[in-house]
Amino acid sequence: LWNISRDSMTDVDIYNINGEYVRTEHLQACLAFAYGDGFHRSCENTVKSVSRLLYGMPIQSYAVLDLDAIRPLNDAVGGVEVTIHEGDILPGRFKPGTTVLLKGEDVEAYVRSRRTEVPGEPIDSNNNRMARQRQYMMNFIQKALQMTKEDLTTPVKLFNIAMEDDHTITNLNMQKVAYLTTVFSKVNFTEDSFKTV
Repeated sequence: LWNISRDSMTDVDIYNINGEYVRTEHLQACLAFAYGDGFHRSCENTVKSVSRLLYGMPIQSYAVLDLDAIRPLNDAVGGVEVTIHEGDILPGRFKPGTTVLLKGEDVEAYVRSRRTEVPGEPIDSNNNRMARQRQYMMNFIQKALQMTKEDLTTPVKLFNIAMEDDHTITNLNMQKVAYLTTVFSKVNFTEDSFKTV
């Protein structure tokens, strides 16, 4: 699993408001989504930019989750445990060194916060956030895989939750999700499974 920083520099195709190609510029990877329609064309532009970052590696599928999808997915697996490593990530809510079960609004705050208001923090605040997201995803995947061993319909349920209320844009369908579930179920996910670009 590749954890790619939104700040990674890559070639991004720029389109005008009518969707016509204007030029390609070397920009932050996160800007690729903005040069599209906010839906599939934005996803395809992001895929193209990320593929360029990875020296042309083909990327067949994409899924973009709206922030509103995080809470229902998290709660569908009964919450996800994480160990707090940063001080003041959410003042008064989390203490460094403690392990907490993220539920409800805490999950979005945990994976989203960048603490850009802290002096000296903004430069690497995204790296800290990526580390939290990596820890969260690792624990979410392990919990979802365990649930899948007990109930084979778990991936379908999670996919349907993600698709509710247009929270997700993806070119995945239920058949691909079922196939990917069989692939993931054979993988032993560890911290070494995640690589950061």
